[in-house]
Amino acid sequence: MSENRFPVTTPAVYVPEEGEEHRDIVVVMSEPDADSMVKAHSVKHNKPIRVPLGMLHPLPELPPEPEGELTDWWTITDAEGVELARVQADDDPGARTAAMRDATVVAACRRDKGFAVRRLRTSELSVPLGQLRALPRIASAEPSSR
Repeated sequence: MSENRFPVTTPAVYVPEEGEEHRDIVVVMSEPDADSMVKAHSVKHNKPIRVPLGMLHPLPELPPEPEGELTDWWTITDAEGVELARVQADDDPGARTAAMRDATVVAACRRDKGFAVRRLRTSELSVPLGQLRALPRIASAEPSSR
């Protein structure tokens, strides 16, 4: 029997067969059964699912933390973590307001029901637009009340 690369409590990416739902982040919750299926907690569905062990892949390596001082530039990303725009603003609400002036952001906001905003550091300013990546997530387009 081959070595199990995904023991219990290991996070992984579930990549379904073509035509099925999109990939998902899962946490393995059981050892493989006789059919090489494992029980895993789906982040996407927020519930346990059963998936073939052969369709699990390691999580991608995270990029190094950006360096330098915080700037007044913000990156706007969609639910998949793809950079859509950069805006200049003093704070998060200002960045969200500026982002909503960009047609690409508005379209993504309608599609994904929101977008993510993150302040850039000086080391990131030299990276061309669209090449910064973020972790996939959805954040409300509305500023949070604090």
